[in-house]
Amino acid sequence: MTHRLLASSLLTVLLFCMAPVAALAHVHLDTPNGGESYRPGQKVTVTWHQIVNHGTTSFILEYSLTGPNGPWIAVDLSIAPGNINAGTVHTYLWTVPQVIDSSIWMRIHQVNPGTDYYDTSDNSFEIKNALSGDVSTVSISAGGSQVLTVDAGLSMGGQIFTVLGNFTGTAPGIPYQGFLIPLNQDFYFDQTVLLPNFPPLANSLGALSGTGTTQTIFTLGAGVLNPSNAGIVLNHAGIVVDTSFQVLLVSNPVPLTLIP
Repeated sequence: MTHRLLASSLLTVLLFCMAPVAALAHVHLDTPNGGESYRPGQKVTVTWHQIVNHGTTSFILEYSLTGPNGPWIAVDLSIAPGNINAGTVHTYLWTVPQVIDSSIWMRIHQVNPGTDYYDTSDNSFEIKNALSGDVSTVSISAGGSQVLTVDAGLSMGGQIFTVLGNFTGTAPGIPYQGFLIPLNQDFYFDQTVLLPNFPPLANSLGALSGTGTTQTIFTLGAGVLNPSNAGIVLNHAGIVVDTSFQVLLVSNPVPLTLIP
């Protein structure tokens, strides 16, 4: 009987002590909070808000490719605290890293003179490529096509897109409006800029669907190119802009090798 009473009392104490920890947060990560789908290089506004004022001196923003318990990769180790009053919403413009992963977690770290506090996204989110191709080679003699699928994400629905190409590689690329277009300028690049929706590209300029997707088709006619061009690698990349032509997203490059 005594042992049962002690066990019951101990359980009550433990539950009492644990309740405030579970119920009382000190900082809360609002977005991303799980289920989002981002693209490498995309600019994402991370938001969190202060729940308890501890005289916060700074914030640390981190993400994990492993799980909600880390290990953590730093985004910024010293974010200015700004207004630290309870209820204040904080934002940080995050450039999505060049990684592809289906299960990413984010954490905000509240740095205080005393005890630090943390909040992690409730669930994972993903980072995936914005451009993919259905084939990687096309025959010069037989001809063929490559379907390029643009998937810029739901947040890009209805925005303007273009698909550009080149045949001289992806590095160093072209800096533009704070982004890096992973194509070098050459004759084919200039053609895709100046003559959109013109062979060999169909639907290379237009509006994305409501879900942020579309398809561009590269077509090479049989025997159009000299066989000596075998081995050349074409690359295509997509760019998404808003109605004021400010770049929102630049995709990964997708290669296409010309074979005999």
